[in-house]
Amino acid sequence: MIPRKATIIADGKQHKVTVNILTLPANFEYTVAPKIGLSAYLGANMLNVSSYPILPGPLNVFMEGDFVAKSIIWHMVSPRESFGIFLGTDDNIKTVYTFDNKLKKESGVFQKTASRELSSRIIITNNSKKDVTMVVYEHAPKSNSSQLVVTLVEPPDLKPPEDYAKINMDAPVLLTPSNNVRWKCFAKRKTTGT
Repeated sequence: MIPRKATIIADGKQHKVTVNILTLPANFEYTVAPKIGLSAYLGANMLNVSSYPILPGPLNVFMEGDFVAKSIIWHMVSPRESFGIFLGTDDNIKTVYTFDNKLKKESGVFQKTASRELSSRIIITNNSKKDVTMVVYEHAPKSNSSQLVVTLVEPPDLKPPEDYAKINMDAPVLLTPSNNVRWKCFAKRKTTGT
């Protein structure tokens, strides 16, 4: 139901009419996959506290009265149902990524075996005004050959879940079925001296 009368001209063109404005509680977190790109993407996990279903489609996102992004809802969200959207990148979160690939040792006389150590370092600097939650993804190498063994040194003993539906997304560190190490951390805001 539209809260007030609206006249739509029958001119064959599209017209927009405000049906409702919803204010929803949200938990915000940033996602970064530095091996792919250094941008931090802000996401919002929300609960539809209204008595209206939210239809799928494009939407304009406002925070504290300011337009911040265009996003999309992919499926209908029923009342009391949770959903998430991405709100774009945030230039206040800076990521530095370094990768090192070094030969560790070679052994064997007739059949040579080699060992390589791959390491990466991710530095996240939070230049925003508040502490933020970060979800970081780093791809772990995976072998399709029985002659090539990949061992994850840090964190040790991390195995992919057998059933993705039972994965605990709130776990501090986990290995996803696509072989990404995923961990949650908090980036404290950068403070300057006085």
